[in-house]
Amino acid sequence: MSAAAVAPAAAKPLRVLTYNLWHGFWRTADKELLIVPSEPTRDRGRRQSIQMAELERLRPDLLLAQEVHPLPWRARELARGLGHHSIHQLVSCGVRFLHLGIPWAVRSGLAVTAAPELELERLAAPVLSGRFGYCSDWVGLQFEEARRALLGRIQLAGGRRLLVVTTHLHSSTEGGALRADRRTREVEALLAAINEVRRRDPAIDGVILGGDFNALSESEAVSLLLRAGFVDVARFLDTEFPTYDPWANDFAAQMTRAGGGDPAYSPPRRIDYLFVSRELETTIRSVDRYGLRDGQPEPVDSDHFGVLLELELD
Repeated sequence: MSAAAVAPAAAKPLRVLTYNLWHGFWRTADKELLIVPSEPTRDRGRRQSIQMAELERLRPDLLLAQEVHPLPWRARELARGLGHHSIHQLVSCGVRFLHLGIPWAVRSGLAVTAAPELELERLAAPVLSGRFGYCSDWVGLQFEEARRALLGRIQLAGGRRLLVVTTHLHSSTEGGALRADRRTREVEALLAAINEVRRRDPAIDGVILGGDFNALSESEAVSLLLRAGFVDVARFLDTEFPTYDPWANDFAAQMTRAGGGDPAYSPPRRIDYLFVSRELETTIRSVDRYGLRDGQPEPVDSDHFGVLLELELD
């Protein structure tokens, strides 16, 4: 595992994990309603059981999750296993009413879970891109890909309020300028949503932002966040590690092939990030890659690796 840390602190740190859990689907030729499973249902169930067991072993204080599937049940399962409270937002739902619809089994989205003492509260789930669509837990009307963010608020023991945000930007890193421009516009919408929440609640004293940004560290989307005052915690601690790695992750290799690529020529890259606002810069204690279990018989349980952050907060 790749890791970096500053001097250890006496107090118990707040452990934050951002993790793309992998919904187990892939989209054919960018056709929004032509979505097919990339693994058998039995294999998905086994993988998600391993995933849950590993998260229970790690037991982060705050989980920022993407590609959570199926919602709302998976979010509740995560919260129950971790002893957390949760909020969630369905993002990919197709056209459906109750349990009927197309694509048949797609109910993927975002979730945040937090230890009960953090008093997690849902604030907003803004649409970042996609012209039209509506996804609730039971009703969906979606004809094209949409991207959203999920914003919540936590409160620390001393009364300090923090905004916590998870998102999943448009894919992929290999799609050219149009895709990169779309991600930049999504970040602009994300920043506007964060600023609006902070305007409405001036007591918020810091932001934790994590997700699958599908963008390299030198991209305009990431640069825009840095210019807005966010701190890339890995860069702050002068470390670098891939989170999407077809060379070390068989699931990532499988998804690369499904997209028409060759894993041998698809270099490992960091596309999953944890950022904190400038107010929290001095609280950064360590950052590590999550999900690679050397020497274990089980495979990794997602096509992504996660990013695990420790913050020394009052």
